[in-house]
Amino acid sequence: HATLFRSVLARRPHVSGGRLGGDHKVLPALCDKLWGEQILAGLGIEESTLDWVPLHHARFLDDAGRVAEGNSRQPFAWLVRRGPEEGTLDFAMARRARELGVRVHTGQPLAPDRADVVATGLRRVDGLAVEEMFRTAAGNRVDVILDEDLAPGGYGYLFIHEGEATLGIAALGSYRDLGRRLDVARERFEALGEFDQQNTRSAAHGMNFCLPGTALEDGRPCVGEAAGFQDFLFGLGLRMAVVSGQLSARALAEDLDYDGLWRGALQERMHTSLVDRWLYERGAVRRWLMWRMATRDLQELLNDLQRHHWSKQLLLPWIRRFRSCDCEPPSTKAKEARG
Repeated sequence: HATLFRSVLARRPHVSGGRLGGDHKVLPALCDKLWGEQILAGLGIEESTLDWVPLHHARFLDDAGRVAEGNSRQPFAWLVRRGPEEGTLDFAMARRARELGVRVHTGQPLAPDRADVVATGLRRVDGLAVEEMFRTAAGNRVDVILDEDLAPGGYGYLFIHEGEATLGIAALGSYRDLGRRLDVARERFEALGEFDQQNTRSAAHGMNFCLPGTALEDGRPCVGEAAGFQDFLFGLGLRMAVVSGQLSARALAEDLDYDGLWRGALQERMHTSLVDRWLYERGAVRRWLMWRMATRDLQELLNDLQRHHWSKQLLLPWIRRFRSCDCEPPSTKAKEARG
């Protein structure tokens, strides 16, 4: 899986968002302190410059073939496109940076000693997703498969919006036959409603989660998955990547404690998501969602699922003891070993 992931990265052009191919990503609008549109407002990005859409409806399929439909009054998430093209989040962020006077250099690597912020991505692979992006004449839809046999520790997904589709399968810990599993997921989604595929392109993405004692490497802030910032329940790290980038800029510009900033904004959700992940892998989350979805607002249901609660706080030390999630930046480990 690591060889596959490296080969995909190597084919991407050296531009902002270049390692992504226009595929859809989910920016959750749930129990976090900042939601999708609030994050963009804080960056000064105009919504009109983005190809993004609020999500109010989704269908969930379980391992027994049952289908549950969820609806919400407020968006439970926003669907955004990633990549180097106009309309993607990466393009909008790069343009906003230039408007503020930032010089964005692409096409050649930056020497590590010249970097103020470490944003190098994955330090290890805790989860892997394989995807196909394509054009389709099918209508808009959001479908998710929750099936431990098909996607161990993960899920299958199909997003279609205005003729652009992303079909994928994500797994944690077991990455064998992901291509075949993606074909099975496609068949199950087609049983809910057929869709055609035109101009299909493929991609693979890794996921990294850890609970750092510090997110500083040689005094420099680490952001996104370079620090292990991830929501471990469903592997949605986009919000934490953007927020940690904002916090690193504040720390540098205002001479603030970066570790204190990210702990205040992200650590509680990361701790809770570790407990949520433990419950998910035992089937509790899937059964609870399928049972309650017909009678609850989907956003409120997902909020309740991910909410920080005293019972989760009690479980956290026990889960951390038996699941190795603690980490430090590599340079810090190396210094301690030499010391």
